[in-house]
Amino acid sequence: FEHERVRVEILIEIAVAFMIRELMIYIFAGNLKGTDVILWTLGIALLVGARTLTVVFKPTK
Repeated sequence: FEHERVRVEILIEIAVAFMIRELMIYIFAGNLKGTDVILWTLGIALLVGARTLTVVFKPTK
């Protein structure tokens, strides 16, 4: 059988969804302070930027 490639953009989308989920859990539990929210959103923004780069610069087949 033939193996398909796992796209990096899909893996990054999953990581973004997981980070947003964890951020929401921490926010509603009341366990986050101001700097923690900034760091979480910075991490999410970096992942979204990385995902954008993977879409723009796709490898050739």
